[in-house]
Amino acid sequence: MKTRPKLPQRITNSVMAYQWGVFDGISKRLNLAPSGAAEAEIWIGSHPKAPSRFNDGQTLLDYELASGEKLPFLLKMLAVNEALSIQAHPTKECARAGFASEEAAGVKITAESRNYRDCNAKPELIVALETGFEALCGFRDPQASAALLTELAGDAHNSVRQFADRIVAQGVEEVVRWVLSADSAGVSETIEHLYVAALAAQKNFTADTPGLTRLCALIADLTEKYPGDPGILVAVLLNIVCLKHGEALWLPPGTPHAYLRGYGIEIMGPSDNVLRGGLTPKHIDTAELLQVLNFDPRSAGPIAAVAAEAAAQRFNPDAAGEHSTPFELVRVLKNVELVTSGVSCILVVSGSFTVEITDAAGAHKTLQIKTGQTFALPEGAIKLTGSGEAFLASGALRECDAPAAQI
Repeated sequence: MKTRPKLPQRITNSVMAYQWGVFDGISKRLNLAPSGAAEAEIWIGSHPKAPSRFNDGQTLLDYELASGEKLPFLLKMLAVNEALSIQAHPTKECARAGFASEEAAGVKITAESRNYRDCNAKPELIVALETGFEALCGFRDPQASAALLTELAGDAHNSVRQFADRIVAQGVEEVVRWVLSADSAGVSETIEHLYVAALAAQKNFTADTPGLTRLCALIADLTEKYPGDPGILVAVLLNIVCLKHGEALWLPPGTPHAYLRGYGIEIMGPSDNVLRGGLTPKHIDTAELLQVLNFDPRSAGPIAAVAAEAAAQRFNPDAAGEHSTPFELVRVLKNVELVTSGVSCILVVSGSFTVEITDAAGAHKTLQIKTGQTFALPEGAIKLTGSGEAFLASGALRECDAPAAQI
């Protein structure tokens, strides 16, 4: 029987290659050995699909099994070169029921057709690592979507105007169900006319029509990559969000979304449950997606940090645990002190930091962490000194006894 890994300890992590990733994008940003593939994500945590590894071959999953302490988060860095699938994540109730159902049905955990690969919810928050990170997030107000599409259609594209009228008359939910129904007549024609209208409108762009400009660019890009895909008509109903460096977007369960381009740091519940509705070669289950989607219109601006100063920003968007066991993300730029309540993971994306740790038993340890390195840290008081950009993922943080330095 393996012994329980001791913390703090450096960890190595799996880089995941997907078609939407950037060629060697993760390795170049983190000074890692290049893979020669479209690197999309690096996973930092204990998820059984790709748990972080210690030097002796044990993993954070082994640590969980030996200690009984479950990490409430999965931390990732994303490199997005093209649109991800139109997707949403289940609530904890849906995840438990879906996982149990597929287990009972004997669907292999690695099967392409599997929807629920674990029984956890997957609320997520993403922080932009550069200005210009783009995403689709939540349904736009139907009147606003109809107005944009009507303006796009002009006098020449009846099916686009009819689509806009349908949004107002029937509402977003009925329109999405119509779009994603396998036998929906008129969907292909609407997509084709939407594309033609977008190409024509691009010739008349002005500074006064930024919303229309971004919508046309989105339609053209998606149609050229996924011609005829019904997910295009869902995408045009979503808010288009552009984040500045350091801004964050919060995606609770059921929120339809798709990242479009850029680099970001993402923290989520420890789950790989994704329900897709289009714009992907991966498994699509529109019926299951429709079961979990939140169709309520929402604004989709960046969320505010719960604490922010020049040294750091602290995000805990689900502090009450409505969606999952609470997790927090701290973006560190300079010197800061904090106190964790369980195992935490830190990733340095630029610069370097000295990390001083006093664990729950009073033991002290000092680490030097530079760009691209990740460490698993024990519960306790943590002091970071240095400059650059680092991200620390944890369960709910505790109050710190050094008010001048805490965040």
